[in-house]
Amino acid sequence: MATIDSTKKKYVCGFTVHDAKELSQDGSAVDPLVVVRCLGKEYKTAMKSGKIQHCKFEESYIWNDLYVTETEFSMTCIEFELQAANIFTRNTVLGTGKVQLAMVRQRPNHTYNRKQIQLTVDHRLTSKLTVTVFCYGEGDKPPAPDDAIENKEEVEAHLNDLTTAVIGDVGNKNQFNQFYHLFVQVHRAEHLGGAEKTFNPYVSVEFNGHELRTPAARDTHTLAFDEQFRIPVTTPLFQDSIVIRIWDSAKWVRDEIIVQGRLSFSLLRMHAMSPKWFNFYGFKSEEVPDVQAITSSGEVAEENAYLGRLLISARVNKVESMAALQLPAVMRRSL
Repeated sequence: MATIDSTKKKYVCGFTVHDAKELSQDGSAVDPLVVVRCLGKEYKTAMKSGKIQHCKFEESYIWNDLYVTETEFSMTCIEFELQAANIFTRNTVLGTGKVQLAMVRQRPNHTYNRKQIQLTVDHRLTSKLTVTVFCYGEGDKPPAPDDAIENKEEVEAHLNDLTTAVIGDVGNKNQFNQFYHLFVQVHRAEHLGGAEKTFNPYVSVEFNGHELRTPAARDTHTLAFDEQFRIPVTTPLFQDSIVIRIWDSAKWVRDEIIVQGRLSFSLLRMHAMSPKWFNFYGFKSEEVPDVQAITSSGEVAEENAYLGRLLISARVNKVESMAALQLPAVMRRSL
């Protein structure tokens, strides 16, 4: 888990949308396009007409002015949404997939090169999208386009694609061949917001393109939760951070985050986490009214307020096949 880091840093993120496969689930032609989102920014590819199974895009773009704290960056993803264009109604979402920027930055050359992402919609596996994503921050060497580093996995995938083209095998059957259930439970929250006022709190857990929420409680800063989150996971994964947030539910305005943190899927896959307390710290608005004004001047604002604590447990269970995967769910049971 992580606490608030007030110093914003500059990051650069770029991407190429190469192609999409398995576009139509019923065999009818669609007019696909891809919408890419990250930190409030959005890019749309050109629309292609009359596609059924495969569509090439080969469009690239760079955002060179992303400013976030290290904590925010560790939970930030670039989202790819495949849509089917409609004339008189809202576009139909064929599937969405996300890539975590922190994982991209840690890669050789700060690049994921021609990775195929499994898209989902309404918790169902749908199309596949091939993308390249790069991301680097202050002090990093920018990736060199002519020096793309392909690891063993990428070389094997390329060879498999060649084999598919030669012998006519439909799809790359072994590319998505590891299946898991992720279980997360927030057992208890105490002293939310420093216990200075009450909230209408609820929990959200976000991972692998799924976001689940509990019902909201009323007028409290300390409460026990009975719900457990179950999220299906297939590999390869392009995210590692499981984002856990406690929100304050509001009627007429936007819900606000009270505290947030993250867990590592790769660590949970190796070792289950028994119930553990996590403390959170931040800033009192009376003493630090504008944190951004302080950090933009180059100073580091130290956290000066206790914002509460959470008791959390989590585990990852491997399942034998895709058929054994269960839908995402919030269940009233304990780990």
